[in-house]
Amino acid sequence: MLSTSSDPQRRRLPNILITGTPGTGKTTLSELVTSQCTDTSYPMDLINVNERVIAKGFHDGKDEQFNSLIVDETQLLDDLEDTLCPIASVQGNTEESPSLEPQQGIPPGGYIVDTHSPSLFPPNWFDLIIILRTWNDNLYPRLEARSYPQHKISENITAEIMQVVLEEAVDHFSEDKCWEMRSDVADHMQKNSKRICKFIEEWRNGNVEEASVEVLKEIDDWAMSDEEPEEE
Repeated sequence: MLSTSSDPQRRRLPNILITGTPGTGKTTLSELVTSQCTDTSYPMDLINVNERVIAKGFHDGKDEQFNSLIVDETQLLDDLEDTLCPIASVQGNTEESPSLEPQQGIPPGGYIVDTHSPSLFPPNWFDLIIILRTWNDNLYPRLEARSYPQHKISENITAEIMQVVLEEAVDHFSEDKCWEMRSDVADHMQKNSKRICKFIEEWRNGNVEEASVEVLKEIDDWAMSDEEPEEE
């Protein structure tokens, strides 16, 4: 199970990593969740890893073959460590409190991290891992629309077929933290966002164990159906 309210080092708000093969909708979902949490008692901040790498120069140039940046992982992790506030580094007062004001010993959390490289980050930085999945008939035109070269499209399609990101996330974080969500049509995006926001709200209220069961049951009803959905 995910962390519960009895965990004395539980963050006041969860850190959530949203990942998946390029084109599965990570950035769109991350922005939607962040937006929907803005005027609530559980506001979340968004970290787009690719944008941060570019803005702060955490890379060693571009891989011309795949038209992607060569990330300096050490610089990136050093920059994010204090922000994401790993639980293992926190000591002090462990009293539970509904307040979002900083308190000694209680890590604040409250970040949505958008990345396609889940295993880059230490497991204790995150409380929930969302892996988006997309049927290839939907993924291919999305990658074409980005003007990806054919070899890069083929690489990403193969990665999605082989469940590369899913298996990487599960192996790195453990299966009980990883939730697989279908991301093919607009309705999926809205339902995914609603479920993630529900999880955040329940975590904020100290009901994480109950919320994880509730939300997972809702997702299982539709998210990973074996039938390809019709476009709306």
